[in-house]
Amino acid sequence: MKRSVKLVMGTGAALGLLAAINDHVRWNVGPTPRWVEGEPHFYQWREGAVYYEVAGPLDAPPLLLFHAPGLAGGSYEFRRVFQPLAAHWRVYLPDLLGYGRSERLAMRYTADGYVDLWSDFARDVVGRPVHVIASGTSCPHAIAAAARHPERFDKLVWVNPTGLCPPDVPGRVAGAALYALLRTPIVGTALFNLLVSRALLPYYLCQRVYATPCALTEAALADAYTLCHQPGAKWAPAAWLSGYLNYDVSAALIALPNVAGMICGRQLTPAAAAEAQAFAVFRPDAPLETVDLAGAAVAEEQPEAFVRILRRMLE
Repeated sequence: MKRSVKLVMGTGAALGLLAAINDHVRWNVGPTPRWVEGEPHFYQWREGAVYYEVAGPLDAPPLLLFHAPGLAGGSYEFRRVFQPLAAHWRVYLPDLLGYGRSERLAMRYTADGYVDLWSDFARDVVGRPVHVIASGTSCPHAIAAAARHPERFDKLVWVNPTGLCPPDVPGRVAGAALYALLRTPIVGTALFNLLVSRALLPYYLCQRVYATPCALTEAALADAYTLCHQPGAKWAPAAWLSGYLNYDVSAALIALPNVAGMICGRQLTPAAAAEAQAFAVFRPDAPLETVDLAGAAVAEEQPEAFVRILRRMLE
């Protein structure tokens, strides 16, 4: 009996300590900054408020940028190309629901939910056929949205696309267990804070996002850390880590019209490079442009090359 009481008291003390650490981490991080100087807006979608910036001539062709989800996803992925692109297009740059300055609600984030979001965003906010630049796991979501509503979308460009190869994530049972664990209020938050800590976050970014460690500047690391420690920051990444944002688009990809091409960093991980090659096999009519000295963050690491290739593909 005494041993049980001690166990309960010890567990309670440990949970209390974890909760205090979680609060300390959250309160020592500032608010999410604005990445670009455009016109800030909120799109009041049915599941939550989506923040976006827009810039460029009103009569210019519209261009919609979808950043990749991930541990530290956000529209800041395109911050170095936003203004250069706005010289040629009417550019819309949203934060995915659950990321950046958009609402981070404790909801279940799914691939189908993001497909619906981007279909509705194109209809309600842009209001005319729009070119789409989608990055990473957002590529299959954009493809599915364009396949369902081709009248809302124009040409598509994929940046380091995923959605064809077997995903490098836990299996269905393990993914569900990981998702359930990450969603717990104290232990799950502590686990997520560990994954995006000042010790582990640079390792993840250098291994999976940037081509070289020197590409991860102190400013970029600080922005990523800030993003990962906002209230509710764990909910969408938990779904991404657990595989719930994966989407098999092989059927939609074959019939999809208006594919402009792909842009990939030459220093992608082997798994990411295999994904890009799979897309090239499915759509040989979509030119694949590789950018040297760039990984998954090709728009940030090589912005001039990114804009130059994009203009050639769309114009």
